[in-house]
Amino acid sequence: LTELRRTLDSGDPERGKQVFLSGKGNCLLCHRVGDDGGEVGPNLSTIGRSRSAHEILDAIVYPTETGFTRGYEAYNISTQDGQSYFGTIARETAESIYLNQMTGEQVIVPRDRIEKMEPSPVSLMPPGLDRLLTPQELADLVAFLEALK
Repeated sequence: LTELRRTLDSGDPERGKQVFLSGKGNCLLCHRVGDDGGEVGPNLSTIGRSRSAHEILDAIVYPTETGFTRGYEAYNISTQDGQSYFGTIARETAESIYLNQMTGEQVIVPRDRIEKMEPSPVSLMPPGLDRLLTPQELADLVAFLEALK
């Protein structure tokens, strides 16, 4: 993390936007910026208002350790027929849980079929996404996200 922090000053927001939109780091699959991206994870359109470059980098490198954004906690759901689901709760009704999975797909799980439902101790955002990018691409991505005010 210390080595990666040293590269942050070389980040370029315009190049970082291209990294985000390219899908190379899988950010676009779960996170939305403006009209682009998924809705599994938090909307990042204004992340720069509340997070510094170092905090953004920490969240990318260590997603579970930096804590969960309220409303985006991950859940494990097991059904009576042996199915297992992992995702964030999009909404709930008296009859069903609407679960957003990492794939971006939403699954509807009837409550009367749920055998076990528990919060996950790990983030839906997998560790190691930083390794899908070069250090420069990561610095650019962080610069882009920090610029989103």
